[in-house]
Amino acid sequence: AFSFVEEYLGELHLPWRWFEIQDAIKKITNEELPDFYNMCLERPKDDPDGYDVLYIEAAFMGSFASRMSHSCTPNCQAVVMSSGGKLTVAMYTLRQIAEGEELTFDYSSVTESEKEFK
Repeated sequence: AFSFVEEYLGELHLPWRWFEIQDAIKKITNEELPDFYNMCLERPKDDPDGYDVLYIEAAFMGSFASRMSHSCTPNCQAVVMSSGGKLTVAMYTLRQIAEGEELTFDYSSVTESEKEFK
């Protein structure tokens, strides 16, 4: 239990840039975007570098961790860590994992899309 699995990697965007990209893609495709590989990362309020929000886009520059499935009863968790002013998201197991068992975590997701919600 509590074994390191992998870092959740991806391209980082400030909020204004993230929404600019999302709006451009929506305009081109006339569809809402799936947020399956995206994660919002909040720098802790007590971090010496101050509070901040970043979006991680893992669709193209991701790792195994960004492809893990959602579960309401997950066997892994995402842990935000800060070291020397740099943030990272690391996946850790919550319990012993059986051989061949799928690794999952709770996305704790929020969506504006009624279609995606259902």
